[in-house]
Amino acid sequence: NWPKPWFNLGMAELTADPSAAVKSFLKVIELDPSSTQAYMWLGDAYLAQGDLTNAMKAYNKAAADASIEAQARIRLGNIYQKQNNLEEAAKQFSRASAIAPSDPAAAAGLAEVYQQKGMNSRSENEYQRAMKSANSVQQAVIAPRMSQVQIASGNYEKAITELKSIIAKAPEHTEPIAMLAQAYMHANKLREGIAEYETALSRSPHDTVAMRFLLEAYKISGDREKRVTMSKRLVRDMPEQAANWYKEMGLALLELGKKDEALEAWQSGLDLTPGLDPICILKAVKSVGLISELAAKYEERLRANKSAEIYLTLSGIYEFAGDFVNAIKTVKELTEKYPNDQRYLILLGDEMTKSGDISGAREAYTRAARLPGSLTLQSLAIQKIKDLSQSNK
Repeated sequence: NWPKPWFNLGMAELTADPSAAVKSFLKVIELDPSSTQAYMWLGDAYLAQGDLTNAMKAYNKAAADASIEAQARIRLGNIYQKQNNLEEAAKQFSRASAIAPSDPAAAAGLAEVYQQKGMNSRSENEYQRAMKSANSVQQAVIAPRMSQVQIASGNYEKAITELKSIIAKAPEHTEPIAMLAQAYMHANKLREGIAEYETALSRSPHDTVAMRFLLEAYKISGDREKRVTMSKRLVRDMPEQAANWYKEMGLALLELGKKDEALEAWQSGLDLTPGLDPICILKAVKSVGLISELAAKYEERLRANKSAEIYLTLSGIYEFAGDFVNAIKTVKELTEKYPNDQRYLILLGDEMTKSGDISGAREAYTRAARLPGSLTLQSLAIQKIKDLSQSNK
């Protein structure tokens, strides 16, 4: 009857399993109806599931607490904005801004609403206000949005100057760099920008800011060969974002008519983190209609090498494509190859749950729970069985 363990459980579940988090936060509220913070996180859990109606109800409950009202109203503003209810979104952001004038999220939210309404001058003023109280990470997110307003108003040089300032403070962020290339293009100075950063790269061959600017600039100018070359350099010099560079490499190769090489590049990106397929690559492959051909490449590789990594990547591709029949078939083969690995049985249960095969999911989780091995995985499997039982009541 103590709410804190349920609260902690809900926080742990929020990202990995929002539906379970909803149940945990509802339990907190049942035990402590005055817990406005639980309503806030409950709203986040509903939002993660796309349940906007219940998310808004929870945020309105949280807004009754003056200490978290601003955060709740920012969340409400974001939802109204998604629903294209700009008038109500503006009201929520304005109220949040009045309560917490130094919160950059409130000012930035209001700026976005003004931007959507074509009120560029008011939008830029709010963005500038947000920038003053934002930290360097927040500024790297806000600056590209503000530059869009400046570009729309014809203030190209101002956009270029301010983006360069942000990039100098937070060079690890790619979005301001990509927007800088856009600003040069709108100012009809893309060639000058390319020459400037090609010179910078020749002086400092490992300058990843120059590389990322040039990748975007070559993309805009249609120089596919140089785009491929720059993607390769970024894979080497900025490996922590290699999936994104392989995505760009594959798209450029495809535009050059080199489909097989494009598929190879995308496989290289997916192979970086087996079982955790970088979503940016799968989105790109799906957008060009090659998801089936990518799956076929992994099926071919699986015939030659039945490694767990290939099974996991292939099942991830099928799941992304919405092909749960083949996703389940692939994971079943994996559990047959590794019958004593609880992780794969739990994965099989997850795939079956998503496909609606509740009895099959329960059987897979039960097998995982009965296997000797990790107590943590046993507990997870047992909890998933309980969740299935509760969802079927």
